[in-house]
Amino acid sequence: MKHNKRTIRIGTRPSPLALRQAIEIHELLKVHHADFSAETIAIDTVGDKDKKTPLTRVDGSDFFTREIDEALIGGDIDCAVHSAKDLPLHIPQGLTIAAITKGIDNRDALVIRGQRLPRNARIGTSSARRTAEITRIGKDFRAFDIRGTIGERLALLDANVIDGLIVASAAMIRLGLTKRIYRYLDITTSPLQGRLAILVRSDRSDSAARFAAIDDRKNWGTVALVGSGPGAGDLITVRGMRRLAEADVVFHDELGTGEVLNMFPEKQMIYVGKRGRRSSIAQEDIHRAMIDAAYAGKKTVRLKGGDPFIFGRGGEEIEALRSARVDYEIVPGITSALAAASYAEVPLTMRGHSSSVLFATGRSNEGINVPKPDAAGTLVYYMAVETTRTIGHDLVAAGWRGETPVAVVTNASMRTQNVSQGNLAELADGKMHADSPALIIIGTTAGMMPHEGWFARRKNILMTGTNPGRYAHLGEIIHTPLIELVDPASYRNLDAAIRRLDTYDHLIFTSAHAVDFLFRRLSSLGGDVRRCAHIEIASVGAVTAEALMRHGIKPDITPTRASAAGLIDVFTERHVRGKRILIPRSNLAYDELPRTLKRMGNHVDAVIAYRNRMPPHPRTIDLAGINAIIFTSPSCARNFLKVYRRIPSHMEIMVLGDTTKKAIGRHYGTITIIP
Repeated sequence: MKHNKRTIRIGTRPSPLALRQAIEIHELLKVHHADFSAETIAIDTVGDKDKKTPLTRVDGSDFFTREIDEALIGGDIDCAVHSAKDLPLHIPQGLTIAAITKGIDNRDALVIRGQRLPRNARIGTSSARRTAEITRIGKDFRAFDIRGTIGERLALLDANVIDGLIVASAAMIRLGLTKRIYRYLDITTSPLQGRLAILVRSDRSDSAARFAAIDDRKNWGTVALVGSGPGAGDLITVRGMRRLAEADVVFHDELGTGEVLNMFPEKQMIYVGKRGRRSSIAQEDIHRAMIDAAYAGKKTVRLKGGDPFIFGRGGEEIEALRSARVDYEIVPGITSALAAASYAEVPLTMRGHSSSVLFATGRSNEGINVPKPDAAGTLVYYMAVETTRTIGHDLVAAGWRGETPVAVVTNASMRTQNVSQGNLAELADGKMHADSPALIIIGTTAGMMPHEGWFARRKNILMTGTNPGRYAHLGEIIHTPLIELVDPASYRNLDAAIRRLDTYDHLIFTSAHAVDFLFRRLSSLGGDVRRCAHIEIASVGAVTAEALMRHGIKPDITPTRASAAGLIDVFTERHVRGKRILIPRSNLAYDELPRTLKRMGNHVDAVIAYRNRMPPHPRTIDLAGINAIIFTSPSCARNFLKVYRRIPSHMEIMVLGDTTKKAIGRHYGTITIIP
C-alpha cells in the first residue's frame, strides 16, 4: 500500500501512553514542518504480550522495542518512537537515533489509594531500581512486582491488590493523571526518564534531518574520562591537560599531590574520590552527576588517578554514559604500576629475566589472584596495603620460592615516594610494611633495583614563585606559589604613562611580569611594540630579557649583575642625565632604582603595572623531604616566612638576583644565585 511521502508513519507500542507520546512527537514536528502530517501505527512488542517476565531479567534489552524496530528496518514505518529509557544498550544494525527530546519531568511519583499508606504497605513496581529504593520511602514497605500499562497498574491499586504504586511522573503528566499523584519521590531515576527517542534507518539521511530541530542532544555537553597519572602533576598527558583546559566542570578523585588541580584554579572542581574503602559519594551518584552535567550542556571531565581502565572503575562509568546516550572520550593515563617501576628502577619486563606481567588487585573481597609459580614473570598487586601478608602467604603456599624478590613502592612518582625491598617470605611474615597508596612488585627484576636510583638522587625543590617550568632542570619541582599577580587597583597612572610613551628616552623593566603586564595593557589601548621603537630599553636580567624577546624586543641594556644595583652601575657608567625614564613595576618594588636615577638628574616615572600579593589561601606542604627552595623575588621570601615562620636549616636556598638575596640574607646563611 502506497502512502503520501509527506505523511510520516510513526511506529510505537499500542498502550495509551505510547500513543500519546507519538502524538507529542507529531506536535513537535508540526512546529518546524507545518506541511507534514503523521500516521501512528501501533505495534505489539514482546514486552506488551509477555506480562509475567520480571523486568530485572530484560534490563538493557530490546524487550519493548524489538518488533517496532524490525518494522522500521523492513520499511513498514518511517520512524520509531520509544521511551528513551527503554532503548536497548545496542541499537540494531541499520538504525540510528535521530533525536532524543527534552525531558518533561525526570522524577518518580507515588500514587496511593486514599489519604495514607498502611503499615507493611505493598508498593507496586516492576523496576529493580525502584525496588531497591522502596525502603527509603518507608522502612516497612514491601515491593510488589506488577506489569502492565499505567491504566492496568492503577486498576490493581484501585482493586486493593496493592497499596501504592511508583510510576514515572512524566507518564502521569502525559496521560493527564497528575491529580492522582500523592507525592513526588526523592529517589534515583533513569537519566533518560521523561525523554522520548526517535529511531530512523541509517540509510535515510533525509529522515534524520527531519528530526534535527527537536533533538535535544545538540544542547548537551560531552564527558572526557581522563587519567591523571600516578600522582606527579607533570605525568598527565598533553591531551588530558587540553581537556582540563576546555572543561566547565571537573569531577575528580584523590589525586596524590593535587598539582594537576592547582593548574586550573578557575575551574569548578567537585571531589568525588575514594581512599581505601572510604568514599565521599556512591559510584551511582558519580555516574548521575557526570550525566546531569553533560545534559546541562557542560564540557565535563571525570579526572581519575592512574589510568581509567586499570582498577579505576572506568568501565562502569562508560557503561553509564553509554546507557544515557552521552558522547564521551577516554584519555588514557600512566598507571601506577608503570610509574612505580620506572621511578624505583624495577623493570617489569627484561630480556632473560621477565617476559610477562600480571596486574592484580590485592582486595581480598574481590578474590586475590594467585597465579602458578612463574620464574619468568612479574606480578604487580594494586590496593594491597591491607593484604600484604596474605599475598605473601598465598604465593608461597602456591609454590613460589620464599626468596623471590619483592619491592613495595609507596607514593610512586611523588616526592614522598618510598621503596622497600625484601622477599616473599618476609612479606608473608609481615616484615615488609606498606602505607597507602602502595604497590607490591614481585619477581626476579624486583631484586635488581639499585640502592639509590635516579629519582632518589634528584633534589626535591620547593618553588614559591611563578614559572616553575624554567627550573625543572634543577630537580623535582614542587610548585606552591606564595605570590599572586593581579592588575593594579587603578590604571590611571599606567595609562597616562603609556599615552606619553613617545616622550620617554629609557624604559626600564625590573621583572618579567612588568613586561607582560605593560604590553598587555598597551595592546588593550590599541597600541603595540612599535610605540617603543625610539626608546632605549633596559632589562634587569636574563629572565626579564627573555620576556622582552617573547614580545619581539631585544633589550639594549642587560647588566651582568641581575639587580637594581647592576642597572644603576650601567646608567652611572654611561653618565645618563637629563633623560625621561619610565619604570613599570609592582606595588612592592623597592625605591632604590628610581630614587638614584632621580639624584643623577633624570625625570623618572615609576608606575604600578601590576600588584603582587599573597594568595588568599596559600597551599602549604610538609617540608620534610624538601632539599631546596627557590625564591624568585623578595616577596616570595617574605611570604614564605609569614606562612612557615622559618626556613629549615637543612635546605639549600636558591634565589633570582641580588635583590632577593639581600631580602633573605639575614634569615639564612648560604644562598646561591641562579640565572
